[in-house]
Amino acid sequence: MRFFLVAAMVLSVSLTLGRVIPQNLDEETTDEPGPSQPDYHCEADGYFPDPKSCQGFYRCIHNTPYHFECGNGTYFNPNLHNCDWPSNVDCKAPPTEGGENGEGLSELALEDDGEEPATEAPSEPEETPEPEETPEPEETPEPEGTPEPENTDAPGPRPTGGPVDCEKDGFLPDPKSCRSFYKCENGTAFRFDCGPGTVFNPEIDACDWPYKVKCKV
Repeated sequence: MRFFLVAAMVLSVSLTLGRVIPQNLDEETTDEPGPSQPDYHCEADGYFPDPKSCQGFYRCIHNTPYHFECGNGTYFNPNLHNCDWPSNVDCKAPPTEGGENGEGLSELALEDDGEEPATEAPSEPEETPEPEETPEPEETPEPEGTPEPENTDAPGPRPTGGPVDCEKDGFLPDPKSCRSFYKCENGTAFRFDCGPGTVFNPEIDACDWPYKVKCKV
């Protein structure tokens, strides 16, 4: 009798555990990545500065934001809609993490236990010798003009006849890099770099995912 009760209980548990809803793995699909979907809202088409970076900016096309980055040593100039030297751009980068409370921590460093480090009583100060007279610095001649930086990656204006020929205003891909492109304005070429992981798509004149662009450099 006890054997039949145990067998019935085992059968009941097996049926209960067997009621598992099967999962169709084919239904697990991931969204195909879009062109550029940052946390930025496009109110109109055009070029807009990145509120989190002086070096970045967005190009809005049909309410879709495309993120771009200027070359090293340059900022986006919202007045000219291209990259420019920092001295010509009124932009202040947002503060780094730590805030106001993080300032001066090196001067007020605490020990590992959170207590202020113990300091010994100061001894009597020794006589400090009088400082020697410091000679006045010699006048240096003012530099003639401001030299342009030697960084060729910086997207400053390039004359026609360089990497690309600006026959008309518009966008041209960089023949040496899939990630870069040029914007021609009044016969002058300005170089831009797409954000990490993206390349320039000449069909939409914006940065896009590499699998959507036919570029071999």
